[in-house]
Amino acid sequence: MHGSITMPPHQRVALRRRVRTALPFLRRFARALTGDQRLADTAVLHVMEDLLIASVELATTDNLKAMLYRRLLVILRDLVRQTSVEPGAVGRTPLVRLVQLLTMVEGFSPHEAADILEIEPETLDTLRTEVMRVAGERGRADVLIIEDEPMISMQLEAVVLELGHKITGMAATQKQAIAAARVKQPQLILSDVQLADGSSGIDAVGEITREHPAPVIFITAYPERLLTGETTEPLFLITKPFDNDAVKATISQALFLSFGDGS
Repeated sequence: MHGSITMPPHQRVALRRRVRTALPFLRRFARALTGDQRLADTAVLHVMEDLLIASVELATTDNLKAMLYRRLLVILRDLVRQTSVEPGAVGRTPLVRLVQLLTMVEGFSPHEAADILEIEPETLDTLRTEVMRVAGERGRADVLIIEDEPMISMQLEAVVLELGHKITGMAATQKQAIAAARVKQPQLILSDVQLADGSSGIDAVGEITREHPAPVIFITAYPERLLTGETTEPLFLITKPFDNDAVKATISQALFLSFGDGS
């Protein structure tokens, strides 16, 4: 983003509003991509700094969100080259996993994803044929589901089993979740935030992972409450109501970053 001219006040206000809408999800994508909150937020901060010197065209572009994601990927690659940090993504994550995250989790169309990744649409079509294979390529993982809504719990169970993983426990409260994890240590946790008895999925996960670290995917109707930038935030976050493919893609990425490709 080069070439700076002063934006009229009304365009600046409109741009800030559009950026605020996209920002939590840009941060979510960066963390899911890297598995590193500090690196992810550093990259997003650079994107925001770019906006301060951006040309006026940004204020009127039809797809600001896609432009932000494309710029984020460029900055992340630069950060990896400039530092000794080797995150779980950008340098290692296969292109097919980027396609998974962009199309299944972030909701971009294939055309938008190709533009963000700066590849030909034909190449993206080829990658998309690999997406579902990649979703379950690591093999079986032991999964704990913490969810107080029976229909959602059953939906998550079906997705996990479809990927070839094993359910080690189903819990609707913090107490049940902790007890289930002590019976069988999970390798992955899918957790709601607010549980049946008013207890906290965040607290449940915190206690479980203090004893047995495992990747966690939070599933909530209010993602902005966890994406404030004020505290340590979840690396993986799915918004309710969710699409099954988004869950599959996030499970795939979480296990990849935690355990590698199994090869």
